[in-house]
Amino acid sequence: MKIEQLSFELAQTKYKQQLQALKEQGRAHEMATSHRYILKWIEVLQSSISEQQKIALKRGELDNKKIGYYLMTLPADAIASLCVTHLVKQLLKELVDDMHHEADRQSQVGKGNSI
Repeated sequence: MKIEQLSFELAQTKYKQQLQALKEQGRAHEMATSHRYILKWIEVLQSSISEQQKIALKRGELDNKKIGYYLMTLPADAIASLCVTHLVKQLLKELVDDMHHEADRQSQVGKGNSI
């Protein structure tokens, strides 16, 4: 878990540095629209997660036998990035699966017309 977390943190740090360099060069507007949406999703989710973590800490709702305890040890930006990355992965997988199903359906329709 520690190696995975370190790897993710290094990748995230590198990404943030590259993004900051783009902003400093005045080229942030050149990012793809999809990229800007993903960054916005991460920002909004990070804010919500951070707020929920603070609430849980104030209430003292930390039981090390539950997954929430371990989620509290991760930074909010890491959780948000992981969530959005997983969401995009799932959406793209569904898109590809739908495209394959549609192609199969079209090929069956084509075969039916040629007989």
